[in-house]
Amino acid sequence: RKLQLVSSTMHRNVSRVVHKHARMAKVACRRDHTLSQFPQSKPFLDLRAAGHGDPTDAHADITTLDNGVKVISKQVPGAWSNVTALVNVGARNETDATKGAMYFIDRLAFKSNLQQRHSQVVAELEAIGGDFMCQSNRESIMYSGNVVQRDIDTALRIMSQSLLIPDYTSPEFEQQKDILLYDIEGRADQPGQTAFELIHQAAYPNQGMGVSLLPTPEEAAKLTPNVVEAFRHQHVRPDEMVIAGVGVDHEKFVQQAETWFGSQALPPSQDPPQSVAKQIFTGGLFQEQADQELLHPSMQEPLAHVCLGFESPAWTVMEDIMPYAVLQCMLGGGSAFSSGGPGKGMHSRCYRYMLNLYGWIETALAINQPYSNTGLFAIQMACNPARVSQAIPVALNQLHEIFRNVTEEEMSRSKNQLKSLLLLNVESKAVLGEDMARQLAGGGRYVTSADICTLIDAVTMDQVRQTTRKMLQGNVALSVYSHDLANVPTHDGLVQFIDFQFKFDNI
Repeated sequence: RKLQLVSSTMHRNVSRVVHKHARMAKVACRRDHTLSQFPQSKPFLDLRAAGHGDPTDAHADITTLDNGVKVISKQVPGAWSNVTALVNVGARNETDATKGAMYFIDRLAFKSNLQQRHSQVVAELEAIGGDFMCQSNRESIMYSGNVVQRDIDTALRIMSQSLLIPDYTSPEFEQQKDILLYDIEGRADQPGQTAFELIHQAAYPNQGMGVSLLPTPEEAAKLTPNVVEAFRHQHVRPDEMVIAGVGVDHEKFVQQAETWFGSQALPPSQDPPQSVAKQIFTGGLFQEQADQELLHPSMQEPLAHVCLGFESPAWTVMEDIMPYAVLQCMLGGGSAFSSGGPGKGMHSRCYRYMLNLYGWIETALAINQPYSNTGLFAIQMACNPARVSQAIPVALNQLHEIFRNVTEEEMSRSKNQLKSLLLLNVESKAVLGEDMARQLAGGGRYVTSADICTLIDAVTMDQVRQTTRKMLQGNVALSVYSHDLANVPTHDGLVQFIDFQFKFDNI
């Protein structure tokens, strides 16, 4: 009997399971039938939040406020937004009396202002959970913040206070002079970047673009709060300012920008803007002896950091700089320390023909840095100080070899890599906001990523070849940062070597 009861119970349980799965199958069939009624060419659900534009729409809205401030924005899906304020003023605007002013304006960003102390600003930034930063270069200063959308107005207010009503009379001004000494000492920790900074002084001697971004302690000692404030008041003009927003509603964003950067906060400039002198790439040699040996991070061997510089076009004409951008990807490069893994640019010429063939070259990297009315293309290297004179011909030879033997395969790979890097970077709202602000501030227009990709595709092999020819036949700059400068060639010797070694006739 017990066996019969157990068997009967198991049968009922199995029946229940079978009937349950049968019902589920019928429901699934009905669901499949229901879904089949929807056309496959349209999305079943529109999951985009109200107020957000189509993420594939590259359109950017531009409005100019009454005082001349330009406002540009783009709707991008997401719960948070980027806000950027950029002004066309940098180290190139400094004079002998104001050298270092931009350094203090940069470092005192988001510190005390005429309405709040530094501690209050910090508390407010922490309360909204924003990610804020300020950076300056030779041509501009930029304030940027990533915040959730409800805090956009607060972010603009904080930037406005920091940019338009800073308090340079606070103790923080004198404290920054002490911090400057720490920044100067830190240059030895980033010797490659230091060499690239020095190449500007070699390429543009006695010009605005050749001004060092870091003042000397003697120059900083001469600066007073009144001098820095006068410099800021003279150069922070509404007609040189752009406010950019990514992931914002344009009409609302314009109203918010009007509140904090409009005529009430920043009256229209009465004087015409000062014209910026055309920067002439004259070339030359600039060498700086480090206070101590610059050691390899793992092998602890001394290194010399070398930078070769050539003139490139200004970025305001996108069509002209594209061959240089393709050439930069073709040369590529990096550090020998990281050459062992995939995705490290192993097919670039700096890796294949410099780092892999010459074991004593520790770093080989191509850099293209365009500015508003000039540009700088550089090859940065690190090697033993005794081999500086040997490393320079190796780098120059790669430019000549591209002129002689560039292939369609290299062209295709370099263009694809360049487009990939571009599209990858603009996925960041902060990068996209900076890109929109810089384009509008420097060129008066915004070129979309899709249009730039079209320009990249249009670059021909002959354009890249002629680019290398122009570089080798033009002015050249050389900078060296090392504790040992005994093997640095003279600039005249470098020019004579290039003229003698690299011929272009009948090629």
